[in-house]
Amino acid sequence: MKNRVVLLIILTGIISTIVFFGTTKLGFTESVDPLVTQSYVEMRVEELKTYLLEEFAKSNDSSGDTSNEELEKYIRFIPVELKVGDNLIGGEGSEIVLRSGKAISIASIDGGLLDVTDGTDLNDNENVMLNHMLVIPRSDNRGIRIISASAYAMVKGPYEIK
Repeated sequence: MKNRVVLLIILTGIISTIVFFGTTKLGFTESVDPLVTQSYVEMRVEELKTYLLEEFAKSNDSSGDTSNEELEKYIRFIPVELKVGDNLIGGEGSEIVLRSGKAISIASIDGGLLDVTDGTDLNDNENVMLNHMLVIPRSDNRGIRIISASAYAMVKGPYEIK
């Protein structure tokens, strides 16, 4: 009986070693991942961008006369210069990042702004932290109010300055 236990332990060790070395590379095999050039990646990104712009135009504008500038604001952050007292109001799904200056949140009755960086909800008149991504869940006049002399924000999606 004692010999069977010892034999079982030895066999378990051998099998574990084979499985370990069989499933890990440990630098003994060559990588099978191909190298990709920067120009190839850039080409694929442009193809994806074109595809997304076309799909967005189909879904949001049946007449097909939406400008590329209008569509660009949905796929790229746009820098916006703001002055004291300006309200940057985001539309549904807008993303706002305050890059400089000071601002407070503008919430609605239905809730505040989602601070994705902290994973919190900003209620009305709370300080907006620099470089935190804020998401506007609905088009109900939520946004940020600038309280310093000037500020810069990056915005993706529909917005207006009041």
